[in-house]
Amino acid sequence: MSTRGTGTLMWLLLPMKAFDSAKSRLSNLLTTSERSELAQAMAADVLSTVAHHPAFSRVVVCSGDQRAQTLADAYNADFLDDLPSENTGLDQSVHHAVGRLLADGVTELTVIHCDLPLLTRTEIDHFVNIHQRGEGRSMTITPDRRRLGTNLLAWRPLAGFSTQYGEDSFRRHCDLAHRLALHVNFCPSPGGALDIDTLDDLQAFLLDPRRDLGLLTRRCLARHGLIDRILSARATHEFARVPGTLTPELTKSS
Repeated sequence: MSTRGTGTLMWLLLPMKAFDSAKSRLSNLLTTSERSELAQAMAADVLSTVAHHPAFSRVVVCSGDQRAQTLADAYNADFLDDLPSENTGLDQSVHHAVGRLLADGVTELTVIHCDLPLLTRTEIDHFVNIHQRGEGRSMTITPDRRRLGTNLLAWRPLAGFSTQYGEDSFRRHCDLAHRLALHVNFCPSPGGALDIDTLDDLQAFLLDPRRDLGLLTRRCLARHGLIDRILSARATHEFARVPGTLTPELTKSS
């Protein structure tokens, strides 16, 4: 993969975990095969949303799973597959990809998770616009609906910033940005907030009234007869269901 001669527009990175080990927190509800197909369907929904988006000069899928290359090819995205192993962690995958992009002169990057089936092009437009309006050294972030994780992240300059995915990544990304003297832009959005990790997340997705979104994910769940199973299941994990929007103090960018 070469990035030379592609201009100065922002690049988009889509890291994908090995599908057979994805969504382990749903293992009490879905089989390994069902979780794998769900992860691939959600990734396809995200790719269909970001493909050919004018805000990004190129879209790069980063994964050690060769099935991700099939998805990348279907949506005309680049594929970066020379990870240390198929199960390389998220921070390691992003760090590896950033090193490749830096070597070819890329200076600005957005990272979007691939388990956001309700994400819309309008929300991406808003995210990129907020980021581009920010000061020269900036980080823009969309947290999950519990304000613990990080679902969309952009920063410039590309060098010197290391992603902090994992537990409490929203706070840790903001703390790092402040230490690096980056201007922080908050950009909450309903579609960007609902990543699918738990039973509550799946129920919130299926109960969302925007039935024209996440079509590939919905078809996957319907094909396996999972919709009734999910909606009738009783949530047993640590989070109570919360709305797909954030609390008022985070509804404005800064």
